[in-house]
Amino acid sequence: QRYDRFGFSMIWVDSGIAMASKAVLIDSNLAEAHKALGLNYGAKGWYRKALASERKAVMLDPNHYGAITNIGFRLEQLGHLAEALTWRGKALELNPTHPVIIIAVAQSYYSLNHDIFALNYLKKSLDRDSLSIGRLLLSLIYLTQGKTEEAFDECKKFLIANPHNFSALRAMV
Repeated sequence: QRYDRFGFSMIWVDSGIAMASKAVLIDSNLAEAHKALGLNYGAKGWYRKALASERKAVMLDPNHYGAITNIGFRLEQLGHLAEALTWRGKALELNPTHPVIIIAVAQSYYSLNHDIFALNYLKKSLDRDSLSIGRLLLSLIYLTQGKTEEAFDECKKFLIANPHNFSALRAMV
Protein backbone atom coordinates (compact mmCIF):
# COMPACT_ATOMS: atom_id res chain seq x y z
CA GLN A 1 0.00 0.00 0.00
CA ARG A 2 2.93 2.33 0.51
CA TYR A 3 3.77 1.92 -3.15
CA ASP A 4 0.23 2.43 -4.44
CA ARG A 5 -1.06 5.12 -2.11
CA PHE A 6 2.05 7.06 -1.23
CA GLY A 7 4.30 6.70 -4.26
CA PHE A 8 6.97 4.72 -2.44
CA SER A 9 9.61 2.82 -4.39
CA MET A 10 8.88 -0.54 -6.01
CA ILE A 11 11.40 -1.90 -3.48
CA TRP A 12 8.51 -1.94 -1.00
CA VAL A 13 6.59 -4.26 -3.29
CA ASP A 14 9.58 -6.55 -3.74
CA SER A 15 10.00 -6.62 0.03
CA GLY A 16 6.29 -7.38 0.42
CA ILE A 17 6.56 -10.31 -1.98
CA ALA A 18 9.56 -11.67 -0.07
CA MET A 19 7.84 -11.37 3.32
CA ALA A 20 4.50 -12.77 2.14
CA SER A 21 6.29 -15.67 0.41
CA LYS A 22 8.13 -16.40 3.63
CA ALA A 23 4.85 -16.33 5.57
CA VAL A 24 3.34 -18.81 3.10
CA LEU A 25 6.35 -21.10 3.56
CA ILE A 26 5.98 -20.94 7.34
CA ASP A 27 2.23 -21.61 7.26
CA SER A 28 0.66 -22.40 3.90
CA ASN A 29 -2.79 -22.38 5.55
CA LEU A 30 -2.56 -18.70 6.51
CA ALA A 31 -5.12 -16.92 4.32
CA GLU A 32 -3.74 -13.48 5.15
CA ALA A 33 -0.31 -14.46 3.80
CA HIS A 34 -1.80 -15.51 0.46
CA LYS A 35 -3.82 -12.28 0.34
CA ALA A 36 -0.68 -10.22 1.05
CA LEU A 37 1.18 -12.08 -1.68
CA GLY A 38 -1.66 -11.35 -4.09
CA LEU A 39 -1.66 -7.67 -3.19
CA ASN A 40 2.03 -7.40 -3.95
CA TYR A 41 1.79 -9.42 -7.15
CA GLY A 42 -0.99 -7.08 -8.23
CA ALA A 43 1.19 -4.04 -7.55
CA LYS A 44 3.80 -5.58 -9.88
CA GLY A 45 1.17 -6.00 -12.57
CA TRP A 46 1.20 -9.77 -12.25
CA TYR A 47 -2.58 -10.02 -12.17
CA ARG A 48 -2.94 -13.74 -12.88
CA LYS A 49 -0.49 -14.64 -10.12
CA ALA A 50 -2.26 -12.18 -7.82
CA LEU A 51 -5.62 -13.72 -8.63
CA ALA A 52 -4.31 -17.22 -7.89
CA SER A 53 -2.95 -16.11 -4.50
CA GLU A 54 -6.14 -14.29 -3.58
CA ARG A 55 -8.29 -17.27 -4.63
CA LYS A 56 -6.11 -19.46 -2.39
CA ALA A 57 -6.79 -17.04 0.49
CA VAL A 58 -10.54 -17.36 -0.08
CA MET A 59 -10.27 -21.13 -0.35
CA LEU A 60 -8.66 -21.11 3.12
CA ASP A 61 -11.04 -18.51 4.55
CA PRO A 62 -14.29 -18.21 2.55
CA ASN A 63 -15.28 -15.11 4.53
CA HIS A 64 -12.07 -13.17 3.94
CA TYR A 65 -13.72 -10.06 2.55
CA GLY A 66 -10.38 -8.38 1.82
CA ALA A 67 -9.25 -11.20 -0.44
CA ILE A 68 -12.71 -11.38 -2.03
CA THR A 69 -12.58 -7.65 -2.76
CA ASN A 70 -9.10 -8.05 -4.24
CA ILE A 71 -10.34 -10.84 -6.50
CA GLY A 72 -12.77 -8.29 -7.87
CA PHE A 73 -9.90 -5.88 -8.53
CA ARG A 74 -7.88 -8.55 -10.33
CA LEU A 75 -10.81 -9.65 -12.46
CA GLU A 76 -11.41 -6.05 -13.45
CA GLN A 77 -7.74 -5.65 -14.32
CA LEU A 78 -8.01 -8.75 -16.50
CA GLY A 79 -11.10 -7.37 -18.24
CA HIS A 80 -13.74 -9.58 -16.58
CA LEU A 81 -15.95 -6.68 -15.48
CA ALA A 82 -19.23 -8.48 -14.72
CA GLU A 83 -17.44 -11.21 -12.76
CA ALA A 84 -15.56 -8.50 -10.82
CA LEU A 85 -18.88 -6.99 -9.75
CA THR A 86 -20.11 -10.39 -8.59
CA TRP A 87 -17.07 -10.87 -6.34
CA ARG A 88 -17.27 -7.33 -5.00
CA GLY A 89 -20.95 -7.93 -4.24
CA LYS A 90 -19.94 -10.99 -2.20
CA ALA A 91 -17.48 -8.87 -0.24
CA LEU A 92 -20.18 -6.26 0.37
CA GLU A 93 -22.52 -8.94 1.73
CA LEU A 94 -19.81 -9.91 4.25
CA ASN A 95 -18.95 -6.34 5.22
CA PRO A 96 -21.69 -3.95 4.08
CA THR A 97 -20.29 -0.84 5.79
CA HIS A 98 -16.65 -0.95 4.69
CA PRO A 99 -15.99 2.17 2.57
CA VAL A 100 -13.33 0.51 0.39
CA ILE A 101 -15.68 -2.34 -0.52
CA ILE A 102 -18.50 0.11 -1.26
CA ILE A 103 -16.13 2.08 -3.50
CA ALA A 104 -15.06 -1.16 -5.22
CA VAL A 105 -18.69 -1.93 -6.04
CA ALA A 106 -19.07 1.63 -7.35
CA GLN A 107 -15.95 1.12 -9.49
CA SER A 108 -17.48 -2.02 -10.99
CA TYR A 109 -20.67 -0.20 -11.87
CA TYR A 110 -18.65 2.65 -13.36
CA SER A 111 -16.60 0.19 -15.44
CA LEU A 112 -19.84 -1.33 -16.71
CA ASN A 113 -21.13 2.17 -17.67
CA HIS A 114 -23.77 2.24 -14.95
CA ASP A 115 -22.95 5.70 -13.62
CA ILE A 116 -26.19 6.10 -11.64
CA PHE A 117 -25.50 2.95 -9.60
CA ALA A 118 -21.87 4.01 -9.18
CA LEU A 119 -22.94 7.43 -7.87
CA ASN A 120 -25.34 5.83 -5.38
CA TYR A 121 -22.60 3.61 -3.96
CA LEU A 122 -20.10 6.46 -3.87
CA LYS A 123 -22.53 8.58 -1.88
CA LYS A 124 -22.87 5.68 0.59
CA SER A 125 -19.10 5.45 0.92
CA LEU A 126 -18.78 9.20 1.49
CA ASP A 127 -21.45 9.00 4.19
CA ARG A 128 -19.15 6.58 6.03
CA ASP A 129 -15.82 8.20 5.17
CA SER A 130 -15.94 11.77 3.91
CA LEU A 131 -12.18 11.76 3.22
CA SER A 132 -12.55 8.66 1.08
CA ILE A 133 -10.63 7.87 -2.07
CA GLY A 134 -14.09 7.45 -3.56
CA ARG A 135 -13.89 11.18 -4.23
CA LEU A 136 -11.43 10.41 -7.04
CA LEU A 137 -13.87 8.03 -8.71
CA LEU A 138 -16.63 10.56 -8.16
CA SER A 139 -14.49 13.13 -9.96
CA LEU A 140 -14.11 10.73 -12.93
CA ILE A 141 -17.86 10.28 -13.14
CA TYR A 142 -18.33 14.04 -13.06
CA LEU A 143 -15.77 14.39 -15.86
CA THR A 144 -17.62 11.89 -18.04
CA GLN A 145 -20.79 13.89 -17.40
CA GLY A 146 -19.03 17.11 -18.45
CA LYS A 147 -19.08 18.53 -14.92
CA THR A 148 -15.46 19.68 -14.81
CA GLU A 149 -15.83 22.08 -11.86
CA GLU A 150 -17.45 19.40 -9.69
CA ALA A 151 -14.75 16.93 -10.73
CA PHE A 152 -11.99 19.34 -9.80
CA ASP A 153 -13.69 20.15 -6.48
CA GLU A 154 -13.86 16.48 -5.52
CA CYS A 155 -10.15 16.02 -6.30
CA LYS A 156 -9.31 19.11 -4.26
CA LYS A 157 -11.36 17.91 -1.26
CA PHE A 158 -9.57 14.60 -1.33
CA LEU A 159 -6.14 16.15 -1.78
CA ILE A 160 -6.66 18.62 1.07
CA ALA A 161 -7.54 15.73 3.38
CA ASN A 162 -4.81 13.44 1.99
CA PRO A 163 -1.97 15.71 0.83
CA HIS A 164 0.55 12.88 0.40
CA ASN A 165 -1.66 10.56 -1.62
CA PHE A 166 0.08 9.79 -4.88
CA SER A 167 -3.13 8.80 -6.69
CA ALA A 168 -4.74 12.14 -5.90
CA LEU A 169 -1.70 14.05 -7.05
CA ARG A 170 -1.74 12.16 -10.36
CA ALA A 171 -5.46 12.85 -10.80
CA MET A 172 -4.95 16.57 -10.33
CA VAL A 173 -2.39 16.82 -13.13
